[in-house]
Amino acid sequence: MRYTSTLIAVVDIEKSKRFYNKILGLDVIDDFGANVTLTGGIALQTLEM
Repeated sequence: MRYTSTLIAVVDIEKSKRFYNKILGLDVIDDFGANVTLTGGIALQTLEM
């Protein structure tokens, strides 16, 4: 098995993308709406509530 990324479940995907970009300097690689891959081995997924 090969490590590809850490998945973080978030409530607000847009707010989270801004945070990871402005504060941590990570850029979006792929954006599929509810799933986003960032540089640095981080992936965001919308948390269904």
